[in-house]
Amino acid sequence: TLIEKNRNMEAQAKADVAISTRSVERAMQALDEGNQTAAAKAMQEAEAAVSSSPASGAAITDQRARIEQYQSILKDEKDSRKAKKSIQYDNYKTQKKK
Repeated sequence: TLIEKNRNMEAQAKADVAISTRSVERAMQALDEGNQTAAAKAMQEAEAAVSSSPASGAAITDQRARIEQYQSILKDEKDSRKAKKSIQYDNYKTQKKK
């Protein structure tokens, strides 16, 4: 279709990464509230935002890798506050890269 032909994939990638970073923020908020289930769901939404993106490239690949790393940190880290701070800082840096 005409829309698909004129779609700016760089802008699409940035938008999908932004959606993903907001989902990561929701996951961190859920952790603050002690809701592990909601945090896991928000991380899955973050992953879905980049996995289902029609765009490709470094931004999408990097964000997908970061989310996998975040999920691993949350699963393995004994100190959830330390894990949360690490993820929040990295997520913040990603948002400011725009």
